[in-house]
Amino acid sequence: MPLNSDLRIRLACKLKPEAKGVSELLEKIASYGWSGDRSRLSKGGLAARITGISLDEDELMLSVDFDDADGLDDLAKALGRECWYIDVYYHLRGELAQKAVESLGLDLNSKNILRMRESGVELKVELYPDAGAATISYRAGWGELNRGIVKKVHGRILGSGSRRGLKKLLRWGK
Repeated sequence: MPLNSDLRIRLACKLKPEAKGVSELLEKIASYGWSGDRSRLSKGGLAARITGISLDEDELMLSVDFDDADGLDDLAKALGRECWYIDVYYHLRGELAQKAVESLGLDLNSKNILRMRESGVELKVELYPDAGAATISYRAGWGELNRGIVKKVHGRILGSGSRRGLKKLLRWGK
């Protein structure tokens, strides 16, 4: 699903110390179904643009062109096998920013940078009330990626994961 104009998702992948650069990373993630070159990654109808590569080729920056939780999780896991960690950034504006911040129990009108725990990772929430915008970011290593942290946080931020949690809670009560 294409991104809403009020949402930008970016990933920054720090390669493992023993990695031989971005070219090797691109070759290895092909075994997980992602094809690409030094400008773009794709799998099925999902695509991510490579927006930057560090000079020593130990960091890769991507702009994700979709908001599908499963696709984002799949891309993060493919990258995570070759990366030391992945930083995930959600840049939100307007009503979407308002809803995302409220889903975290916060108020967009605060003028703060907040840190909070969510699903086992530390979220950094930067609020820009005058612009009606927010940036929510977190860092995930292989352990967090393997526990499905991308889907959990994505659902919490964009509101698509709340029903599953409610069903799980109701099932536990039986």
